[in-house]
Amino acid sequence: MRRSRREPAVLVVSRVRPARWASSGRSERTTCRKTDNEQLRPTPAQQRELERVGWRGRTLDHAALEQRITAWQRCRVALARSRQDAELKDIRAAFPDSAALHRHVVHDVLARVDKT
Repeated sequence: MRRSRREPAVLVVSRVRPARWASSGRSERTTCRKTDNEQLRPTPAQQRELERVGWRGRTLDHAALEQRITAWQRCRVALARSRQDAELKDIRAAFPDSAALHRHVVHDVLARVDKT
């Protein structure tokens, strides 16, 4: 069964140890790069899990951004990433469904919101 849409490829870059030009007499060092394109083919269960993590990440991103905008419009207070992170600890304790996201994913989402 062929898929109708093209899946994104993962680029793997590995470096080879620099070599010297022995035959030409040059002492220049060169580095060779080897790339391999690999396609990820998740199972249907893995695909559903990836979509769920992506959906929860987007929801968290939108909520964090909305919280920052609202705090600035109402009180002229800029919320810091550390403050939102502290609030997430309480949210994760109160709602076990939101605790399903790995902690690193949550930190990455808040870091991207902070960067924007």
